[in-house]
Amino acid sequence: MFDLTLIKSSILAKYPNHKNNKIIKISDFGTDNIVYRLGKDRVIRVPRSEASLLQLQKEIKIIECLSKTNFDIRITEIVDFVDIKDSKKLKLPIYKWIEGEDLHHLVDFSAYKALALELANFTHHLHSMNVQDISIVRRGLPLSSQDKAVKEALDNLEGEIESKKLFDLWNSLVETPSWEKEPVFIHADLLPTNLIIKNNKLAAVIDWSLAGAGDPAIDFIPAWSIFDEESRAIYKEAAKVDENTWLRAKGWALSIALIILPYYKNKNKTMCDVAKRILSQIK
Repeated sequence: MFDLTLIKSSILAKYPNHKNNKIIKISDFGTDNIVYRLGKDRVIRVPRSEASLLQLQKEIKIIECLSKTNFDIRITEIVDFVDIKDSKKLKLPIYKWIEGEDLHHLVDFSAYKALALELANFTHHLHSMNVQDISIVRRGLPLSSQDKAVKEALDNLEGEIESKKLFDLWNSLVETPSWEKEPVFIHADLLPTNLIIKNNKLAAVIDWSLAGAGDPAIDFIPAWSIFDEESRAIYKEAAKVDENTWLRAKGWALSIALIILPYYKNKNKTMCDVAKRILSQIK
């Protein structure tokens, strides 16, 4: 949607003194955005499509709302905006750089127990926030909203995975009673790539482009996308999740994994690895 030359010229128009600093692509595997680092302490996410741009604009409102709350860990912080040339007065947010690496790179599995507690505390805080004026989002809808996409994905994966077993599991999970309480504030995309760690501790939660209000179940997918059996049990207890919400969360994790695999096949190894991790943990 935007090329690097346009981004560079737009940034230099905003910050003439930045010409001696590098603009480095640091992430190209995201579904919606390409991420560039600006100097030492800033970053910009460039939308891949018009739909991604709309999500980014919605995220600005979410982050403004979140900025009024004090979390124990850092969240995405907007520090400025840059006007993009030749794009109808479009402004893209510039974010503060957060040191660390995404949780997908964590290899010290002994850290998972502490991370389970940290993440459970974070989601509890998030879900207790006021959602007035926050819209219901797609991943906050009933699990049944995923049924068509899941079955299409299973057809596309025939012969590559245990389709019959996963089909039966999905049909069981999708029958779980829906969330009947008031909607809560949800991140809706707590995959390892959106969780930043530093010194084996949870340092930040980033990428709020899918966030909004809805069923909290979607925010418990780390149980299978990150944790193993032991740390998953710690996470579940610390999060105080009721059994139906836990089953819906399992259904969301399964649906996301199944949809990721055919979509990213031969295109994005990181996302496929996350999906395979989920399937290996779901029983």
